[in-house]
Amino acid sequence: MTKDSFHIFAILRSMEEREKMLLKSLDNRFNRIHGQIRGVQKHLHEDPHDITSLVYQIKAARKALKKISDLLIEERIYDAVNRDEEQVRKLKETLQLFERE
Repeated sequence: MTKDSFHIFAILRSMEEREKMLLKSLDNRFNRIHGQIRGVQKHLHEDPHDITSLVYQIKAARKALKKISDLLIEERIYDAVNRDEEQVRKLKETLQLFERE
């Protein structure tokens, strides 16, 4: 194995590890969101007139879903700019300018 091919192998390995870590993080986040939604549903049946609490819980679940989409976008940007941290930061700042929420 040449020095260059070893370097490429090391990059691919770290990419696989990074993807595994991302998937684990996303799975954990989705599990928490499922729990939040079940909690909202249970609360709705137990106290349907507590609209303020229900709205806060729904808002929290929406925020958690947005965080998942932000993480996915960030990961794809990171891949697209060849792991250049400064470019990732600049692209994230630009995307934030266009966010509505």
